Amino acid sequence: MSSFQLPTIRATGDWGPPDTEIPEKFRTLPTQFNHIIANKNSIHLGKVADWTQEVQTPYYQQQQHKEFKQATQQELGPDLEDFSVVSGAKYVKHAAKKRAYGTQVQARGTNYPRTGTRGTTRNARGGRGGRGAQAWTPWDARKPGSNPTQNKSIQYKSSVQIKSTFEPVAKFTFVQLSKLSSVTVIPKGEDLKKCGHVDFYDKKFDKATSKVGMAINKNVVQQRAFFNVTTSEDPIMNLNEVQEKGNVFATDVILSALMASTKSVHSWDVVARKVDGKIWFDKRRHSPLDLLTVNETAKEAPSTEDKDRDHINSAVNLSIEATVVNQCFSQQILQRAQKPTPGQPAPAATKNAKPKEERIQFGEPNPFAAPKEDANDNQSTTESGVRSSGGNPQAPPASIGYKYRMWELSDDIRLVCRCEVDAAVSGNNASQPTMMATVRALTEYEPGSKNDWASKLDSQRGTVLVSEYKNNSAKMSRWILQALLANTEIFKLGFVTRTNSKNNNSHALIAVETTKPVDFVRQFSINVGNMWSIIKTIIETIQKQPNDGKFLIVKLPNKQEIQILSVPENELNDDDDDMDDDMDDDDMDDDGSSVLTGQSEEI
Repeated sequence: MSSFQLPTIRATGDWGPPDTEIPEKFRTLPTQFNHIIANKNSIHLGKVADWTQEVQTPYYQQQQHKEFKQATQQELGPDLEDFSVVSGAKYVKHAAKKRAYGTQVQARGTNYPRTGTRGTTRNARGGRGGRGAQAWTPWDARKPGSNPTQNKSIQYKSSVQIKSTFEPVAKFTFVQLSKLSSVTVIPKGEDLKKCGHVDFYDKKFDKATSKVGMAINKNVVQQRAFFNVTTSEDPIMNLNEVQEKGNVFATDVILSALMASTKSVHSWDVVARKVDGKIWFDKRRHSPLDLLTVNETAKEAPSTEDKDRDHINSAVNLSIEATVVNQCFSQQILQRAQKPTPGQPAPAATKNAKPKEERIQFGEPNPFAAPKEDANDNQSTTESGVRSSGGNPQAPPASIGYKYRMWELSDDIRLVCRCEVDAAVSGNNASQPTMMATVRALTEYEPGSKNDWASKLDSQRGTVLVSEYKNNSAKMSRWILQALLANTEIFKLGFVTRTNSKNNNSHALIAVETTKPVDFVRQFSINVGNMWSIIKTIIETIQKQPNDGKFLIVKLPNKQEIQILSVPENELNDDDDDMDDDMDDDDMDDDGSSVLTGQSEEI
């Protein structure tokens, strides 16, 4: 009969078998491997088998295997003394293989362009002078603080108080708007009326350079009257002949903001009124659209914090500065038409100079000013009830021509827009026609920095333009759209910098870029067809509402969304705006909802 005999069990106080039971060939190997991981800050001491520790990370496991291998090789060293390598030269990885590996990494579905470096894609190309800063990629996630999303983002406040009585109608994310099917054929505008006048551009300003700057004269603003009239208060828009042509009405400032809404970072709002099937897009008094933003889309945007509001480089102060500079620049670069003295002949051209061209009248006078000129042409009055956006309301109107143009977007949408023309540009000779121009100015508030214009504008203007569009894509996209809406042939873009970085009242013009608006569209890859689809979608959304009423279109703060809300008729009136402006910012949370009533409606 078979039997089973239990083996002898020898218990020891230590972990593992007793030394007497270990075979001779294994006695030289350590039974307990301690792995030490040292760096400049600390030393980590661990064990091979420690049931009290947590699961090791892959990094520590690799270190443990590495040290075990080293210990094993030390014991087996005598057996490897006869082993020799073929070559002791250090292997050099060729640049071509490095690039090939980088291409393979991108081919794995992680298309993260590295800006500023040489690469295989367009986004990976760097500028001259070597390698630039690299964009963040998932491979950098292991580095503490390397992910830019970990940094605290800027919290913007709503441009309008969103109350619980506002009923949501529709919401569009920027992704949805950017994916709208682009209009295959860009609609052509039709001129309905022309008003106002424009003076001729003085070509001496084309000679401005960083070495030969031209001072900006702030007094020119006090010599002209600027008008800020919303759509429904425009007397031309209220004419029967204009209303018979269209059923949607807006200004170029409002229309461009809606069309380029996906470029925005700051909050803004537009009020839409649907009356008898017709839609009127209006700005509220003191609207954010009245001021030009500065570096709105830059990585390091100016501060909007209340504690920094009084700083010279806060977002609000930079916006005011840029708006005033643009008004000054638009008038300073013009030739002032000189009317001949009664009884005296007009000055004739000489060999070295030609007389200044007379201003171009746009058929009808400025609709917002009723000038009563005396013999010296130095006095005028303005129509009552018309808003003035700067300058001297009693001075002659600024050189601005108004075009009232109509676009037929569909059988049910006939859009009428008031567009502005800033200047006329004469040809180089008599055979070249006079062209209409849009005039705008970019402002630099930190001259002397590593990216200052003075060192790059004269030799690398294209690089500066691309950089400025990246930092101001919302503002510049609106400008380009306004030029396209007005159908101007020339775009005059000035570069105005502070003469001292700590003084926001002294500026100099150091360059003027002259190009066609369509060239800017191509250079900055602006999808104009998609922008027409955006405004068409917004109009159709309001048209589909069963009843007439008032609607609020708001770009939500800290979100890439456009919200349309139905608003009670007694809300958002200009009479209430002063009360809204006086409301403490603490009474409004980040999404614009009132916190005074304890109610916040999620949109």
